Amino acid sequence: MRLFFASVRASRAFLLLGLMLGAAPFAPAAKWDPVPAADLAATSSAKFPGADAEILLSEHRQRLVLGFFVSSMAGGGIRLGAGSAAPIADGEAASAREGELPALLESFVRMKIYTRTGAREWQRIVVEQMSAATPDIDRVPDAPAKGVYLADRCGLIEKADARVVKADGRSVELPERDIHLRGAGCAVDCVVWFDFPELEPGDVVEYRWARRAGRSRLRRMIPCQQPLPVREYRLHLGTLPVVTRIKFFNCPEPERSESAGWVELVFRDLPSFKPEPFMAGQWDHRGWIYPAWTYRRDGWFNADERWSAEFREATEPSKAMKAKAGELVAGAATDDEKLRRLYEFCRNEFANADWVLTPEVQRAFVKQRQWRERAFGYKNGTVRAAWDDRVGDSEMIDLTFAALARGAGFGVRKTRSAERYFFDAMHDDLERYFLNRSLVAVEVGGQWRFCSPGSRVIPYGMIPAIDEDVPLLWSGNKTGALPKRTQASVAALSLAQRKARLRLDAAGTLEGEIEETLTGHLAIMLKQRFGRDAGADETAAAAEWLRGEVTRRLAGAELSAVEFTNLRSGDLPVTIKYQVRVPAYAEKVGGKLQLPPSYFEAGEPAVFPATERKYPISFPHAWSEQDDVEIALPEGFAVVDPSAPAPAGDSKVLGVAYQTEHNEGLRMLRYHREFAVGGNGAISFRVEAYPTLKKFFDHLHAADAHRILLTEVALPAR
Repeated sequence: MRLFFASVRASRAFLLLGLMLGAAPFAPAAKWDPVPAADLAATSSAKFPGADAEILLSEHRQRLVLGFFVSSMAGGGIRLGAGSAAPIADGEAASAREGELPALLESFVRMKIYTRTGAREWQRIVVEQMSAATPDIDRVPDAPAKGVYLADRCGLIEKADARVVKADGRSVELPERDIHLRGAGCAVDCVVWFDFPELEPGDVVEYRWARRAGRSRLRRMIPCQQPLPVREYRLHLGTLPVVTRIKFFNCPEPERSESAGWVELVFRDLPSFKPEPFMAGQWDHRGWIYPAWTYRRDGWFNADERWSAEFREATEPSKAMKAKAGELVAGAATDDEKLRRLYEFCRNEFANADWVLTPEVQRAFVKQRQWRERAFGYKNGTVRAAWDDRVGDSEMIDLTFAALARGAGFGVRKTRSAERYFFDAMHDDLERYFLNRSLVAVEVGGQWRFCSPGSRVIPYGMIPAIDEDVPLLWSGNKTGALPKRTQASVAALSLAQRKARLRLDAAGTLEGEIEETLTGHLAIMLKQRFGRDAGADETAAAAEWLRGEVTRRLAGAELSAVEFTNLRSGDLPVTIKYQVRVPAYAEKVGGKLQLPPSYFEAGEPAVFPATERKYPISFPHAWSEQDDVEIALPEGFAVVDPSAPAPAGDSKVLGVAYQTEHNEGLRMLRYHREFAVGGNGAISFRVEAYPTLKKFFDHLHAADAHRILLTEVALPAR
């Protein structure tokens, strides 16, 4: 097997283990196996004609590290002598002391490039890594654009290398500068990428990586289908728990061999899976494998018996909670106002340990977490500890809110769901493990109101975007009319008001001041990304992100005086102000300037470039935009036709309208644009609706690229 593992750093745990075992130094990375001559000579895929590139072999192994291990891999893997010590990081040593042994995961990929298009598209190969199998969508790493190979999300990569084998058999090792490991200081989200700057048709690309993770991380989703067709996918699962069932989704039955404690699966000739823009339920369509650790009543539809009991016990309000709830709702005219007061109290009066990382808050939270672990769940004592400390993580704050709502006389339930981008339907074959999202449901006037005060930046009346328009599993008794899905908020609640006051000179350079005011999910997503109290200069990171967003569509743009307001607080809206200078913004052709008045959309690519669609469409949330642009025109130029693009759509689902005004005396052009997706909260569409959606967004792209012609005229004599 063409895998390896090498130590990354000596930790205290490793040194102690080495002294105890008298271990020899860790072996270097193994040499590469030779590439078969037939693969070097191939000019096209035998099974998938027309493919620009193909994964010839994707091979992966996992097994527990029992303090030491002996490698039994085939040719190409490293060989460790009996008793050779594997390095264990500090966190893994702690996990081992607590009974969770670390696991070793190794991966190898061999890819063949057939065409120049394949060579261009796969100059960069990205391995996405997150510490959780089902990560929080709020914390998506900044993966570079271009080709992406999605590895299963388990553990952080510690070591990687790569090479290119030319058609004549020459092997070119990839230098370290072209292998980008982001593991150092990257505790939550990491990506690793390989740069192959000089790929050619006929090249064979090989890359491999190794990582460690706690045993609990091995219960995860393992994708076997990739953005390229796969000739052979091989998965070896070693040191499995005693009761394990291997489940397959959206892929054929594999070849299978097994013995005590291990199983090997082989898939052949898997077609490519290419995620489409604005796609939900990716794992409803993509081929993947799930090693299911089987416990009684683990299915989605059987798991809530224990959850319901825990929730009822944890949210039983104390006398102090009932008294506080009565104090908060006193004088409120409606039940809705009562609930709003309870919600704002929990959101504002508790230090959220997921956001506030000060030592005092974290110490209090660690005590709560230890109590929770000893109690094997969210018992009532853990909620009361959060109440007394006024500190808790997002889920503890949600539970405290539920206790207060019960204390005020409301009916309260808890719902579970999966992330919309993972699953768009309930599957009884899946386990409760995938129900990683939860909301507090409160009955108000015969209707269920979904709440998430623990999310800190979510205002009353909204829920996280990832929890909108998803199927629900309700805790407790299923009697009565219970909503089957959450609703998405309407576009008006997530509004971007964008104002530009700009000046154009005779050379086509544009400069001026920009102000954007964001509400709803548009502001929330910025806060989730940059507003956590992490000690680092998040404002600087946000400014760098903004520069990247502007220069992505306006090459050469220069930003200065960047300001963010309300980025760290829990309040809305978020405002962004900056000054901008864009050379050659207006294209000069002869004595004429071609001016795109839509500053905020100029340079954006088409939303739906493909003529056909395979999967349903789901926007991340509904949103709306209102643009107000003023451009002072240069002397010596006249507007030929200050026309506006035609409107399209309507305000109910999606629509856009434009207006331009030209004041010749002041040499001022004013441009207005109003746009909305999900005016009525509709954000998900069947694939049959794609032609209509594409027609609208193609019109939008052309209209946003509309140019106004300025022609040079003689200035009057002074």
